Amino acid sequence: MGIRDADLSLAQRASNYLQKLYVHTNINPENIAHRRSRIRASLGTQPSNNSSQNSSSNQAQTKNPPKRDRDKPTEVNLELDPNKLIEYTNQLFLIHYNKGLNSDSKHILIDLWSNKDYQEIESSRGIKTKAIRKITSNLFEHLSNALGEKVHLRNLREVMNKHYRAYHSLSR
Repeated sequence: MGIRDADLSLAQRASNYLQKLYVHTNINPENIAHRRSRIRASLGTQPSNNSSQNSSSNQAQTKNPPKRDRDKPTEVNLELDPNKLIEYTNQLFLIHYNKGLNSDSKHILIDLWSNKDYQEIESSRGIKTKAIRKITSNLFEHLSNALGEKVHLRNLREVMNKHYRAYHSLSR
């Protein structure tokens, strides 16, 4: 006396279906084991010891499925470059202050990101050091308020990269 298909759990029915498919189409047993493991993983079930299965299918279940390139997670570079930095900072300012970065702030932020000191910025941009300090101070104050963490010259890269990674992981 057998158990009806309606009484079986979804995972068991799927396993039985795959076993029948293997018998009728000569599909590689390793693929069957891989499919079974994916079904069980998606349903959160563990493999059962069913005596009705033959020994070859039990062996196929214990083998690891072959690795394929599409199963590997893709790596994304989440480090800020100057263009991403300006884009992300501009988005922060638009969200928190309803205004974007002005031209001087963009140029100074890129230069600070590139590890230039105030004298180098002054000579390359034609802006006085006092004005650069004022713009930098306002920029860091606004960034600190928007990010909820103190931003200054020494931790600019660390804080911005950390928040950019968090932002990027949430926007996926």
